[in-house]
Amino acid sequence: MRKHLAAVLPVIITGALIAGCEGETTATSPTSQPEQTQSEATATQDAPSTDTTSSTETPAQPAQPEESADLASVREEIASDGTMGAVWYLGMYDGDITSGDFSSWLSTLTYQDGTPLLTKYPFMADVTAKAVTEGSDIYCIVPAHAGDSVSVCQWLYSTTDDGQWSEKASDTIYASDTGEPVLIQASAGEFNPNFAVSLHGTDGRSFDNHVLVTSGMDGKLVLPTDEQSGQALLSDFSPYAY
Repeated sequence: MRKHLAAVLPVIITGALIAGCEGETTATSPTSQPEQTQSEATATQDAPSTDTTSSTETPAQPAQPEESADLASVREEIASDGTMGAVWYLGMYDGDITSGDFSSWLSTLTYQDGTPLLTKYPFMADVTAKAVTEGSDIYCIVPAHAGDSVSVCQWLYSTTDDGQWSEKASDTIYASDTGEPVLIQASAGEFNPNFAVSLHGTDGRSFDNHVLVTSGMDGKLVLPTDEQSGQALLSDFSPYAY
């Protein structure tokens, strides 16, 4: 009897150990997951997305056209002078500066050394901004910086009731805040100029309603000046014939 129990007991113990290992493995298996119910699956599908990436893209801004090399060179000259811009008095033209004949007239202008105006400043042939009022005196103005504001207004003269001479700004005939060059056709007589220029720079400097007259002394432009230093606020690049 003892021999029979001794033979059967190891088999029983081995079977129990095997059953215990299999049970422990099943309980701790990391790959075993509870089955998802239909209601849980539906709730998961209906849950709001947590993706914070916006689907709206900011539209690309149009690129600003690059300045021509000679216009950029003019601004460098202005910076070197420490002024707010440059002005050219080009002389008298009886036609319309918005017509094609004006470009032909520009091509005839030269400096004292014989250099053609459009050879030195070719950008001037392509200036599209124009301020026109009554008169035949032609100017070009280039602000020191892109983004500077330029305006041109009519300038009126009258006499007061007591016989005093009075002058004041009237209608604005041109205004821009892009700093682009502008051509002006007006009257610049020393005693009856009919336009005035204002310039407000992005550097904080400005002048308002300066009347661009030619001097009776030498025929050159009378430039606006700083009230404290007396320094000219515009560089004069005019092709004077004298």
